[in-house]
Amino acid sequence: MKRSTAILTHVAVLALGVTLGYAGGFMGSWSSLWDQLAVRESNDLINRINVLGQLRLDRTSDAIRSLERWIETQVLHIAYAEDENLTLNVQSMPRSRLQALRMAKAYREIYPAQQNSVRPPPSVVFDQVPSINVSSPPKECNSAFCALLASHSDPEPGEKRE
Repeated sequence: MKRSTAILTHVAVLALGVTLGYAGGFMGSWSSLWDQLAVRESNDLINRINVLGQLRLDRTSDAIRSLERWIETQVLHIAYAEDENLTLNVQSMPRSRLQALRMAKAYREIYPAQQNSVRPPPSVVFDQVPSINVSSPPKECNSAFCALLASHSDPEPGEKRE
């Protein structure tokens, strides 16, 4: 009886140790995740404040260039999250990532980059992403984006663009 109690005690202590070790490792990875998120959010906040400063100073073209460079960087971050060689499988990609890439591609089709500010160029990613059909905007379009697409779509035969 004493021997079985001792064995059960050892098993319970071992199980508790494993559980606490796992929980500690899990909490450590949570902390690391929050640290990474805080770094990203800090950089995004700095970028947004700089762009707002440019807009407040009526430096619109500088603000547009900053935002476009930011878009190009984010396109590459999304693509690298899918595959480190930038080979995308759009059928298995999370919907939100694919939507973001499609919208960025549509934007760049309307406003091509004057010079590539990032390497590799986002066109490496865009070549693998399906285009957005401008004549039937997808539901992920917000009003400004849909208006932008509509204003740059080809007019119907016999219709004049203003």
